[in-house]
Amino acid sequence: MHLEVILKMACREKMTIEDFQKYKILSKNDVKEDNSPWVRVTILVSTKQECHDITEAQCRRFAKATGTYVVKWRADKKQWEQAPPLNLQSRCEDADPAFWEYFVKDADAFITDNMSKTLGMVNGTRCRYHSIVPANAEQKQRIESYSQTMPAGSVIVLDEPPLAINVSFGEKDEDNDDDNNDDDDGYDDDAIHIA
Repeated sequence: MHLEVILKMACREKMTIEDFQKYKILSKNDVKEDNSPWVRVTILVSTKQECHDITEAQCRRFAKATGTYVVKWRADKKQWEQAPPLNLQSRCEDADPAFWEYFVKDADAFITDNMSKTLGMVNGTRCRYHSIVPANAEQKQRIESYSQTMPAGSVIVLDEPPLAINVSFGEKDEDNDDDNNDDDDGYDDDAIHIA
C-alpha cells in the first residue's frame, strides 16, 4: 500500500484524500513499546539535531527489545561552530547525542561514505550492524564484562573508538538458501569490516 503511494508521488500523479486515509495514525503506544514492530522503522526528520536525539533513543529501545546493549564512543568532531566556553564544552558533549557514535548488534544502518563502488559499498547503502572490533585488549574486556553484567538496553561507554565495525549487506546467500531457516532476514551472515 505504501509503495503504491510512493510510486504515485514519484510519477507526479495527483494525490487524493483516499490515498492518505489508507494510513493509520500511530498512537504513543505503537512506538513506545519495546516489542513494537516499529522498533526497526526508518524515521524521517527535518533537522540533524532531531536525528541525533532520535538515534540515541532508538538505539536504547532496539537494544532492550532485542536483548542486547548499546556501545557508544565520542564522535570525531571536526569544527564546532558557536562552541560554548572551554570550561562548559565537556558537559555539553556528555549531554548531547550529536557528539557520540553508536553501535547496537543487528541494528539496521546505512553506509555514509563511498567506500567501494565495485562492491556496492557507497553512501546510502543499507546494511546491518554485525559485530564490533575492539581497539585493544582493555576495550575488549570492558565490552565483554559490561555486556555480561548489565541488563538489555544498557549503554557501554568506550574511552576511544573501536578499531572497526563489521556489517552485513542485504544480499541473499544463494548457496545457503534453506527454506527451514527461521533467521532468513535477507542479510548475509558473513560480515565486512568497516573501519
